[in-house]
Amino acid sequence: MKNKRSVVIAFIALFFILFVTCAYSNTLSEAQTHRKQAEEYFQKHDIDKALEHLKKAIEYGDKSSSAYALVATMYRLKGMNDEARQYYTAALEAAEKELAFTKALVPKPGEDAQAIQEKIDKLVLDREYNVLLIKKSIKELESAVSVPTK
Repeated sequence: MKNKRSVVIAFIALFFILFVTCAYSNTLSEAQTHRKQAEEYFQKHDIDKALEHLKKAIEYGDKSSSAYALVATMYRLKGMNDEARQYYTAALEAAEKELAFTKALVPKPGEDAQAIQEKIDKLVLDREYNVLLIKKSIKELESAVSVPTK
């Protein structure tokens, strides 16, 4: 009787895990779909539609620094600097988290991982560059906004 109960509990737990995984997978798929649509609209110079789809991609789980930075850039193109600043700040936070995660992947000294180390070093450099680009965009935005008026 106890084994039967354990099997039922395990089955319920497995079903729950599969349900959550499928729901999460569908959400990420929605995010990817909106991201692709945003890129297509951006290539057509339809910033409003691109912005709409990018924001939906973020809503559906694309919390990458690049998603936030693209939204910020589009707001900046539209002259909506307050909104751009908000999204550049979110992009910087995400980029710093991505960088910290990447650095945490670095193998420990003495591990036989030369090829892996080279790939990780490149990824760290890419992430550091991303952080610098976002910081530069924030500074440019702030200097453009803080022009003294007479």
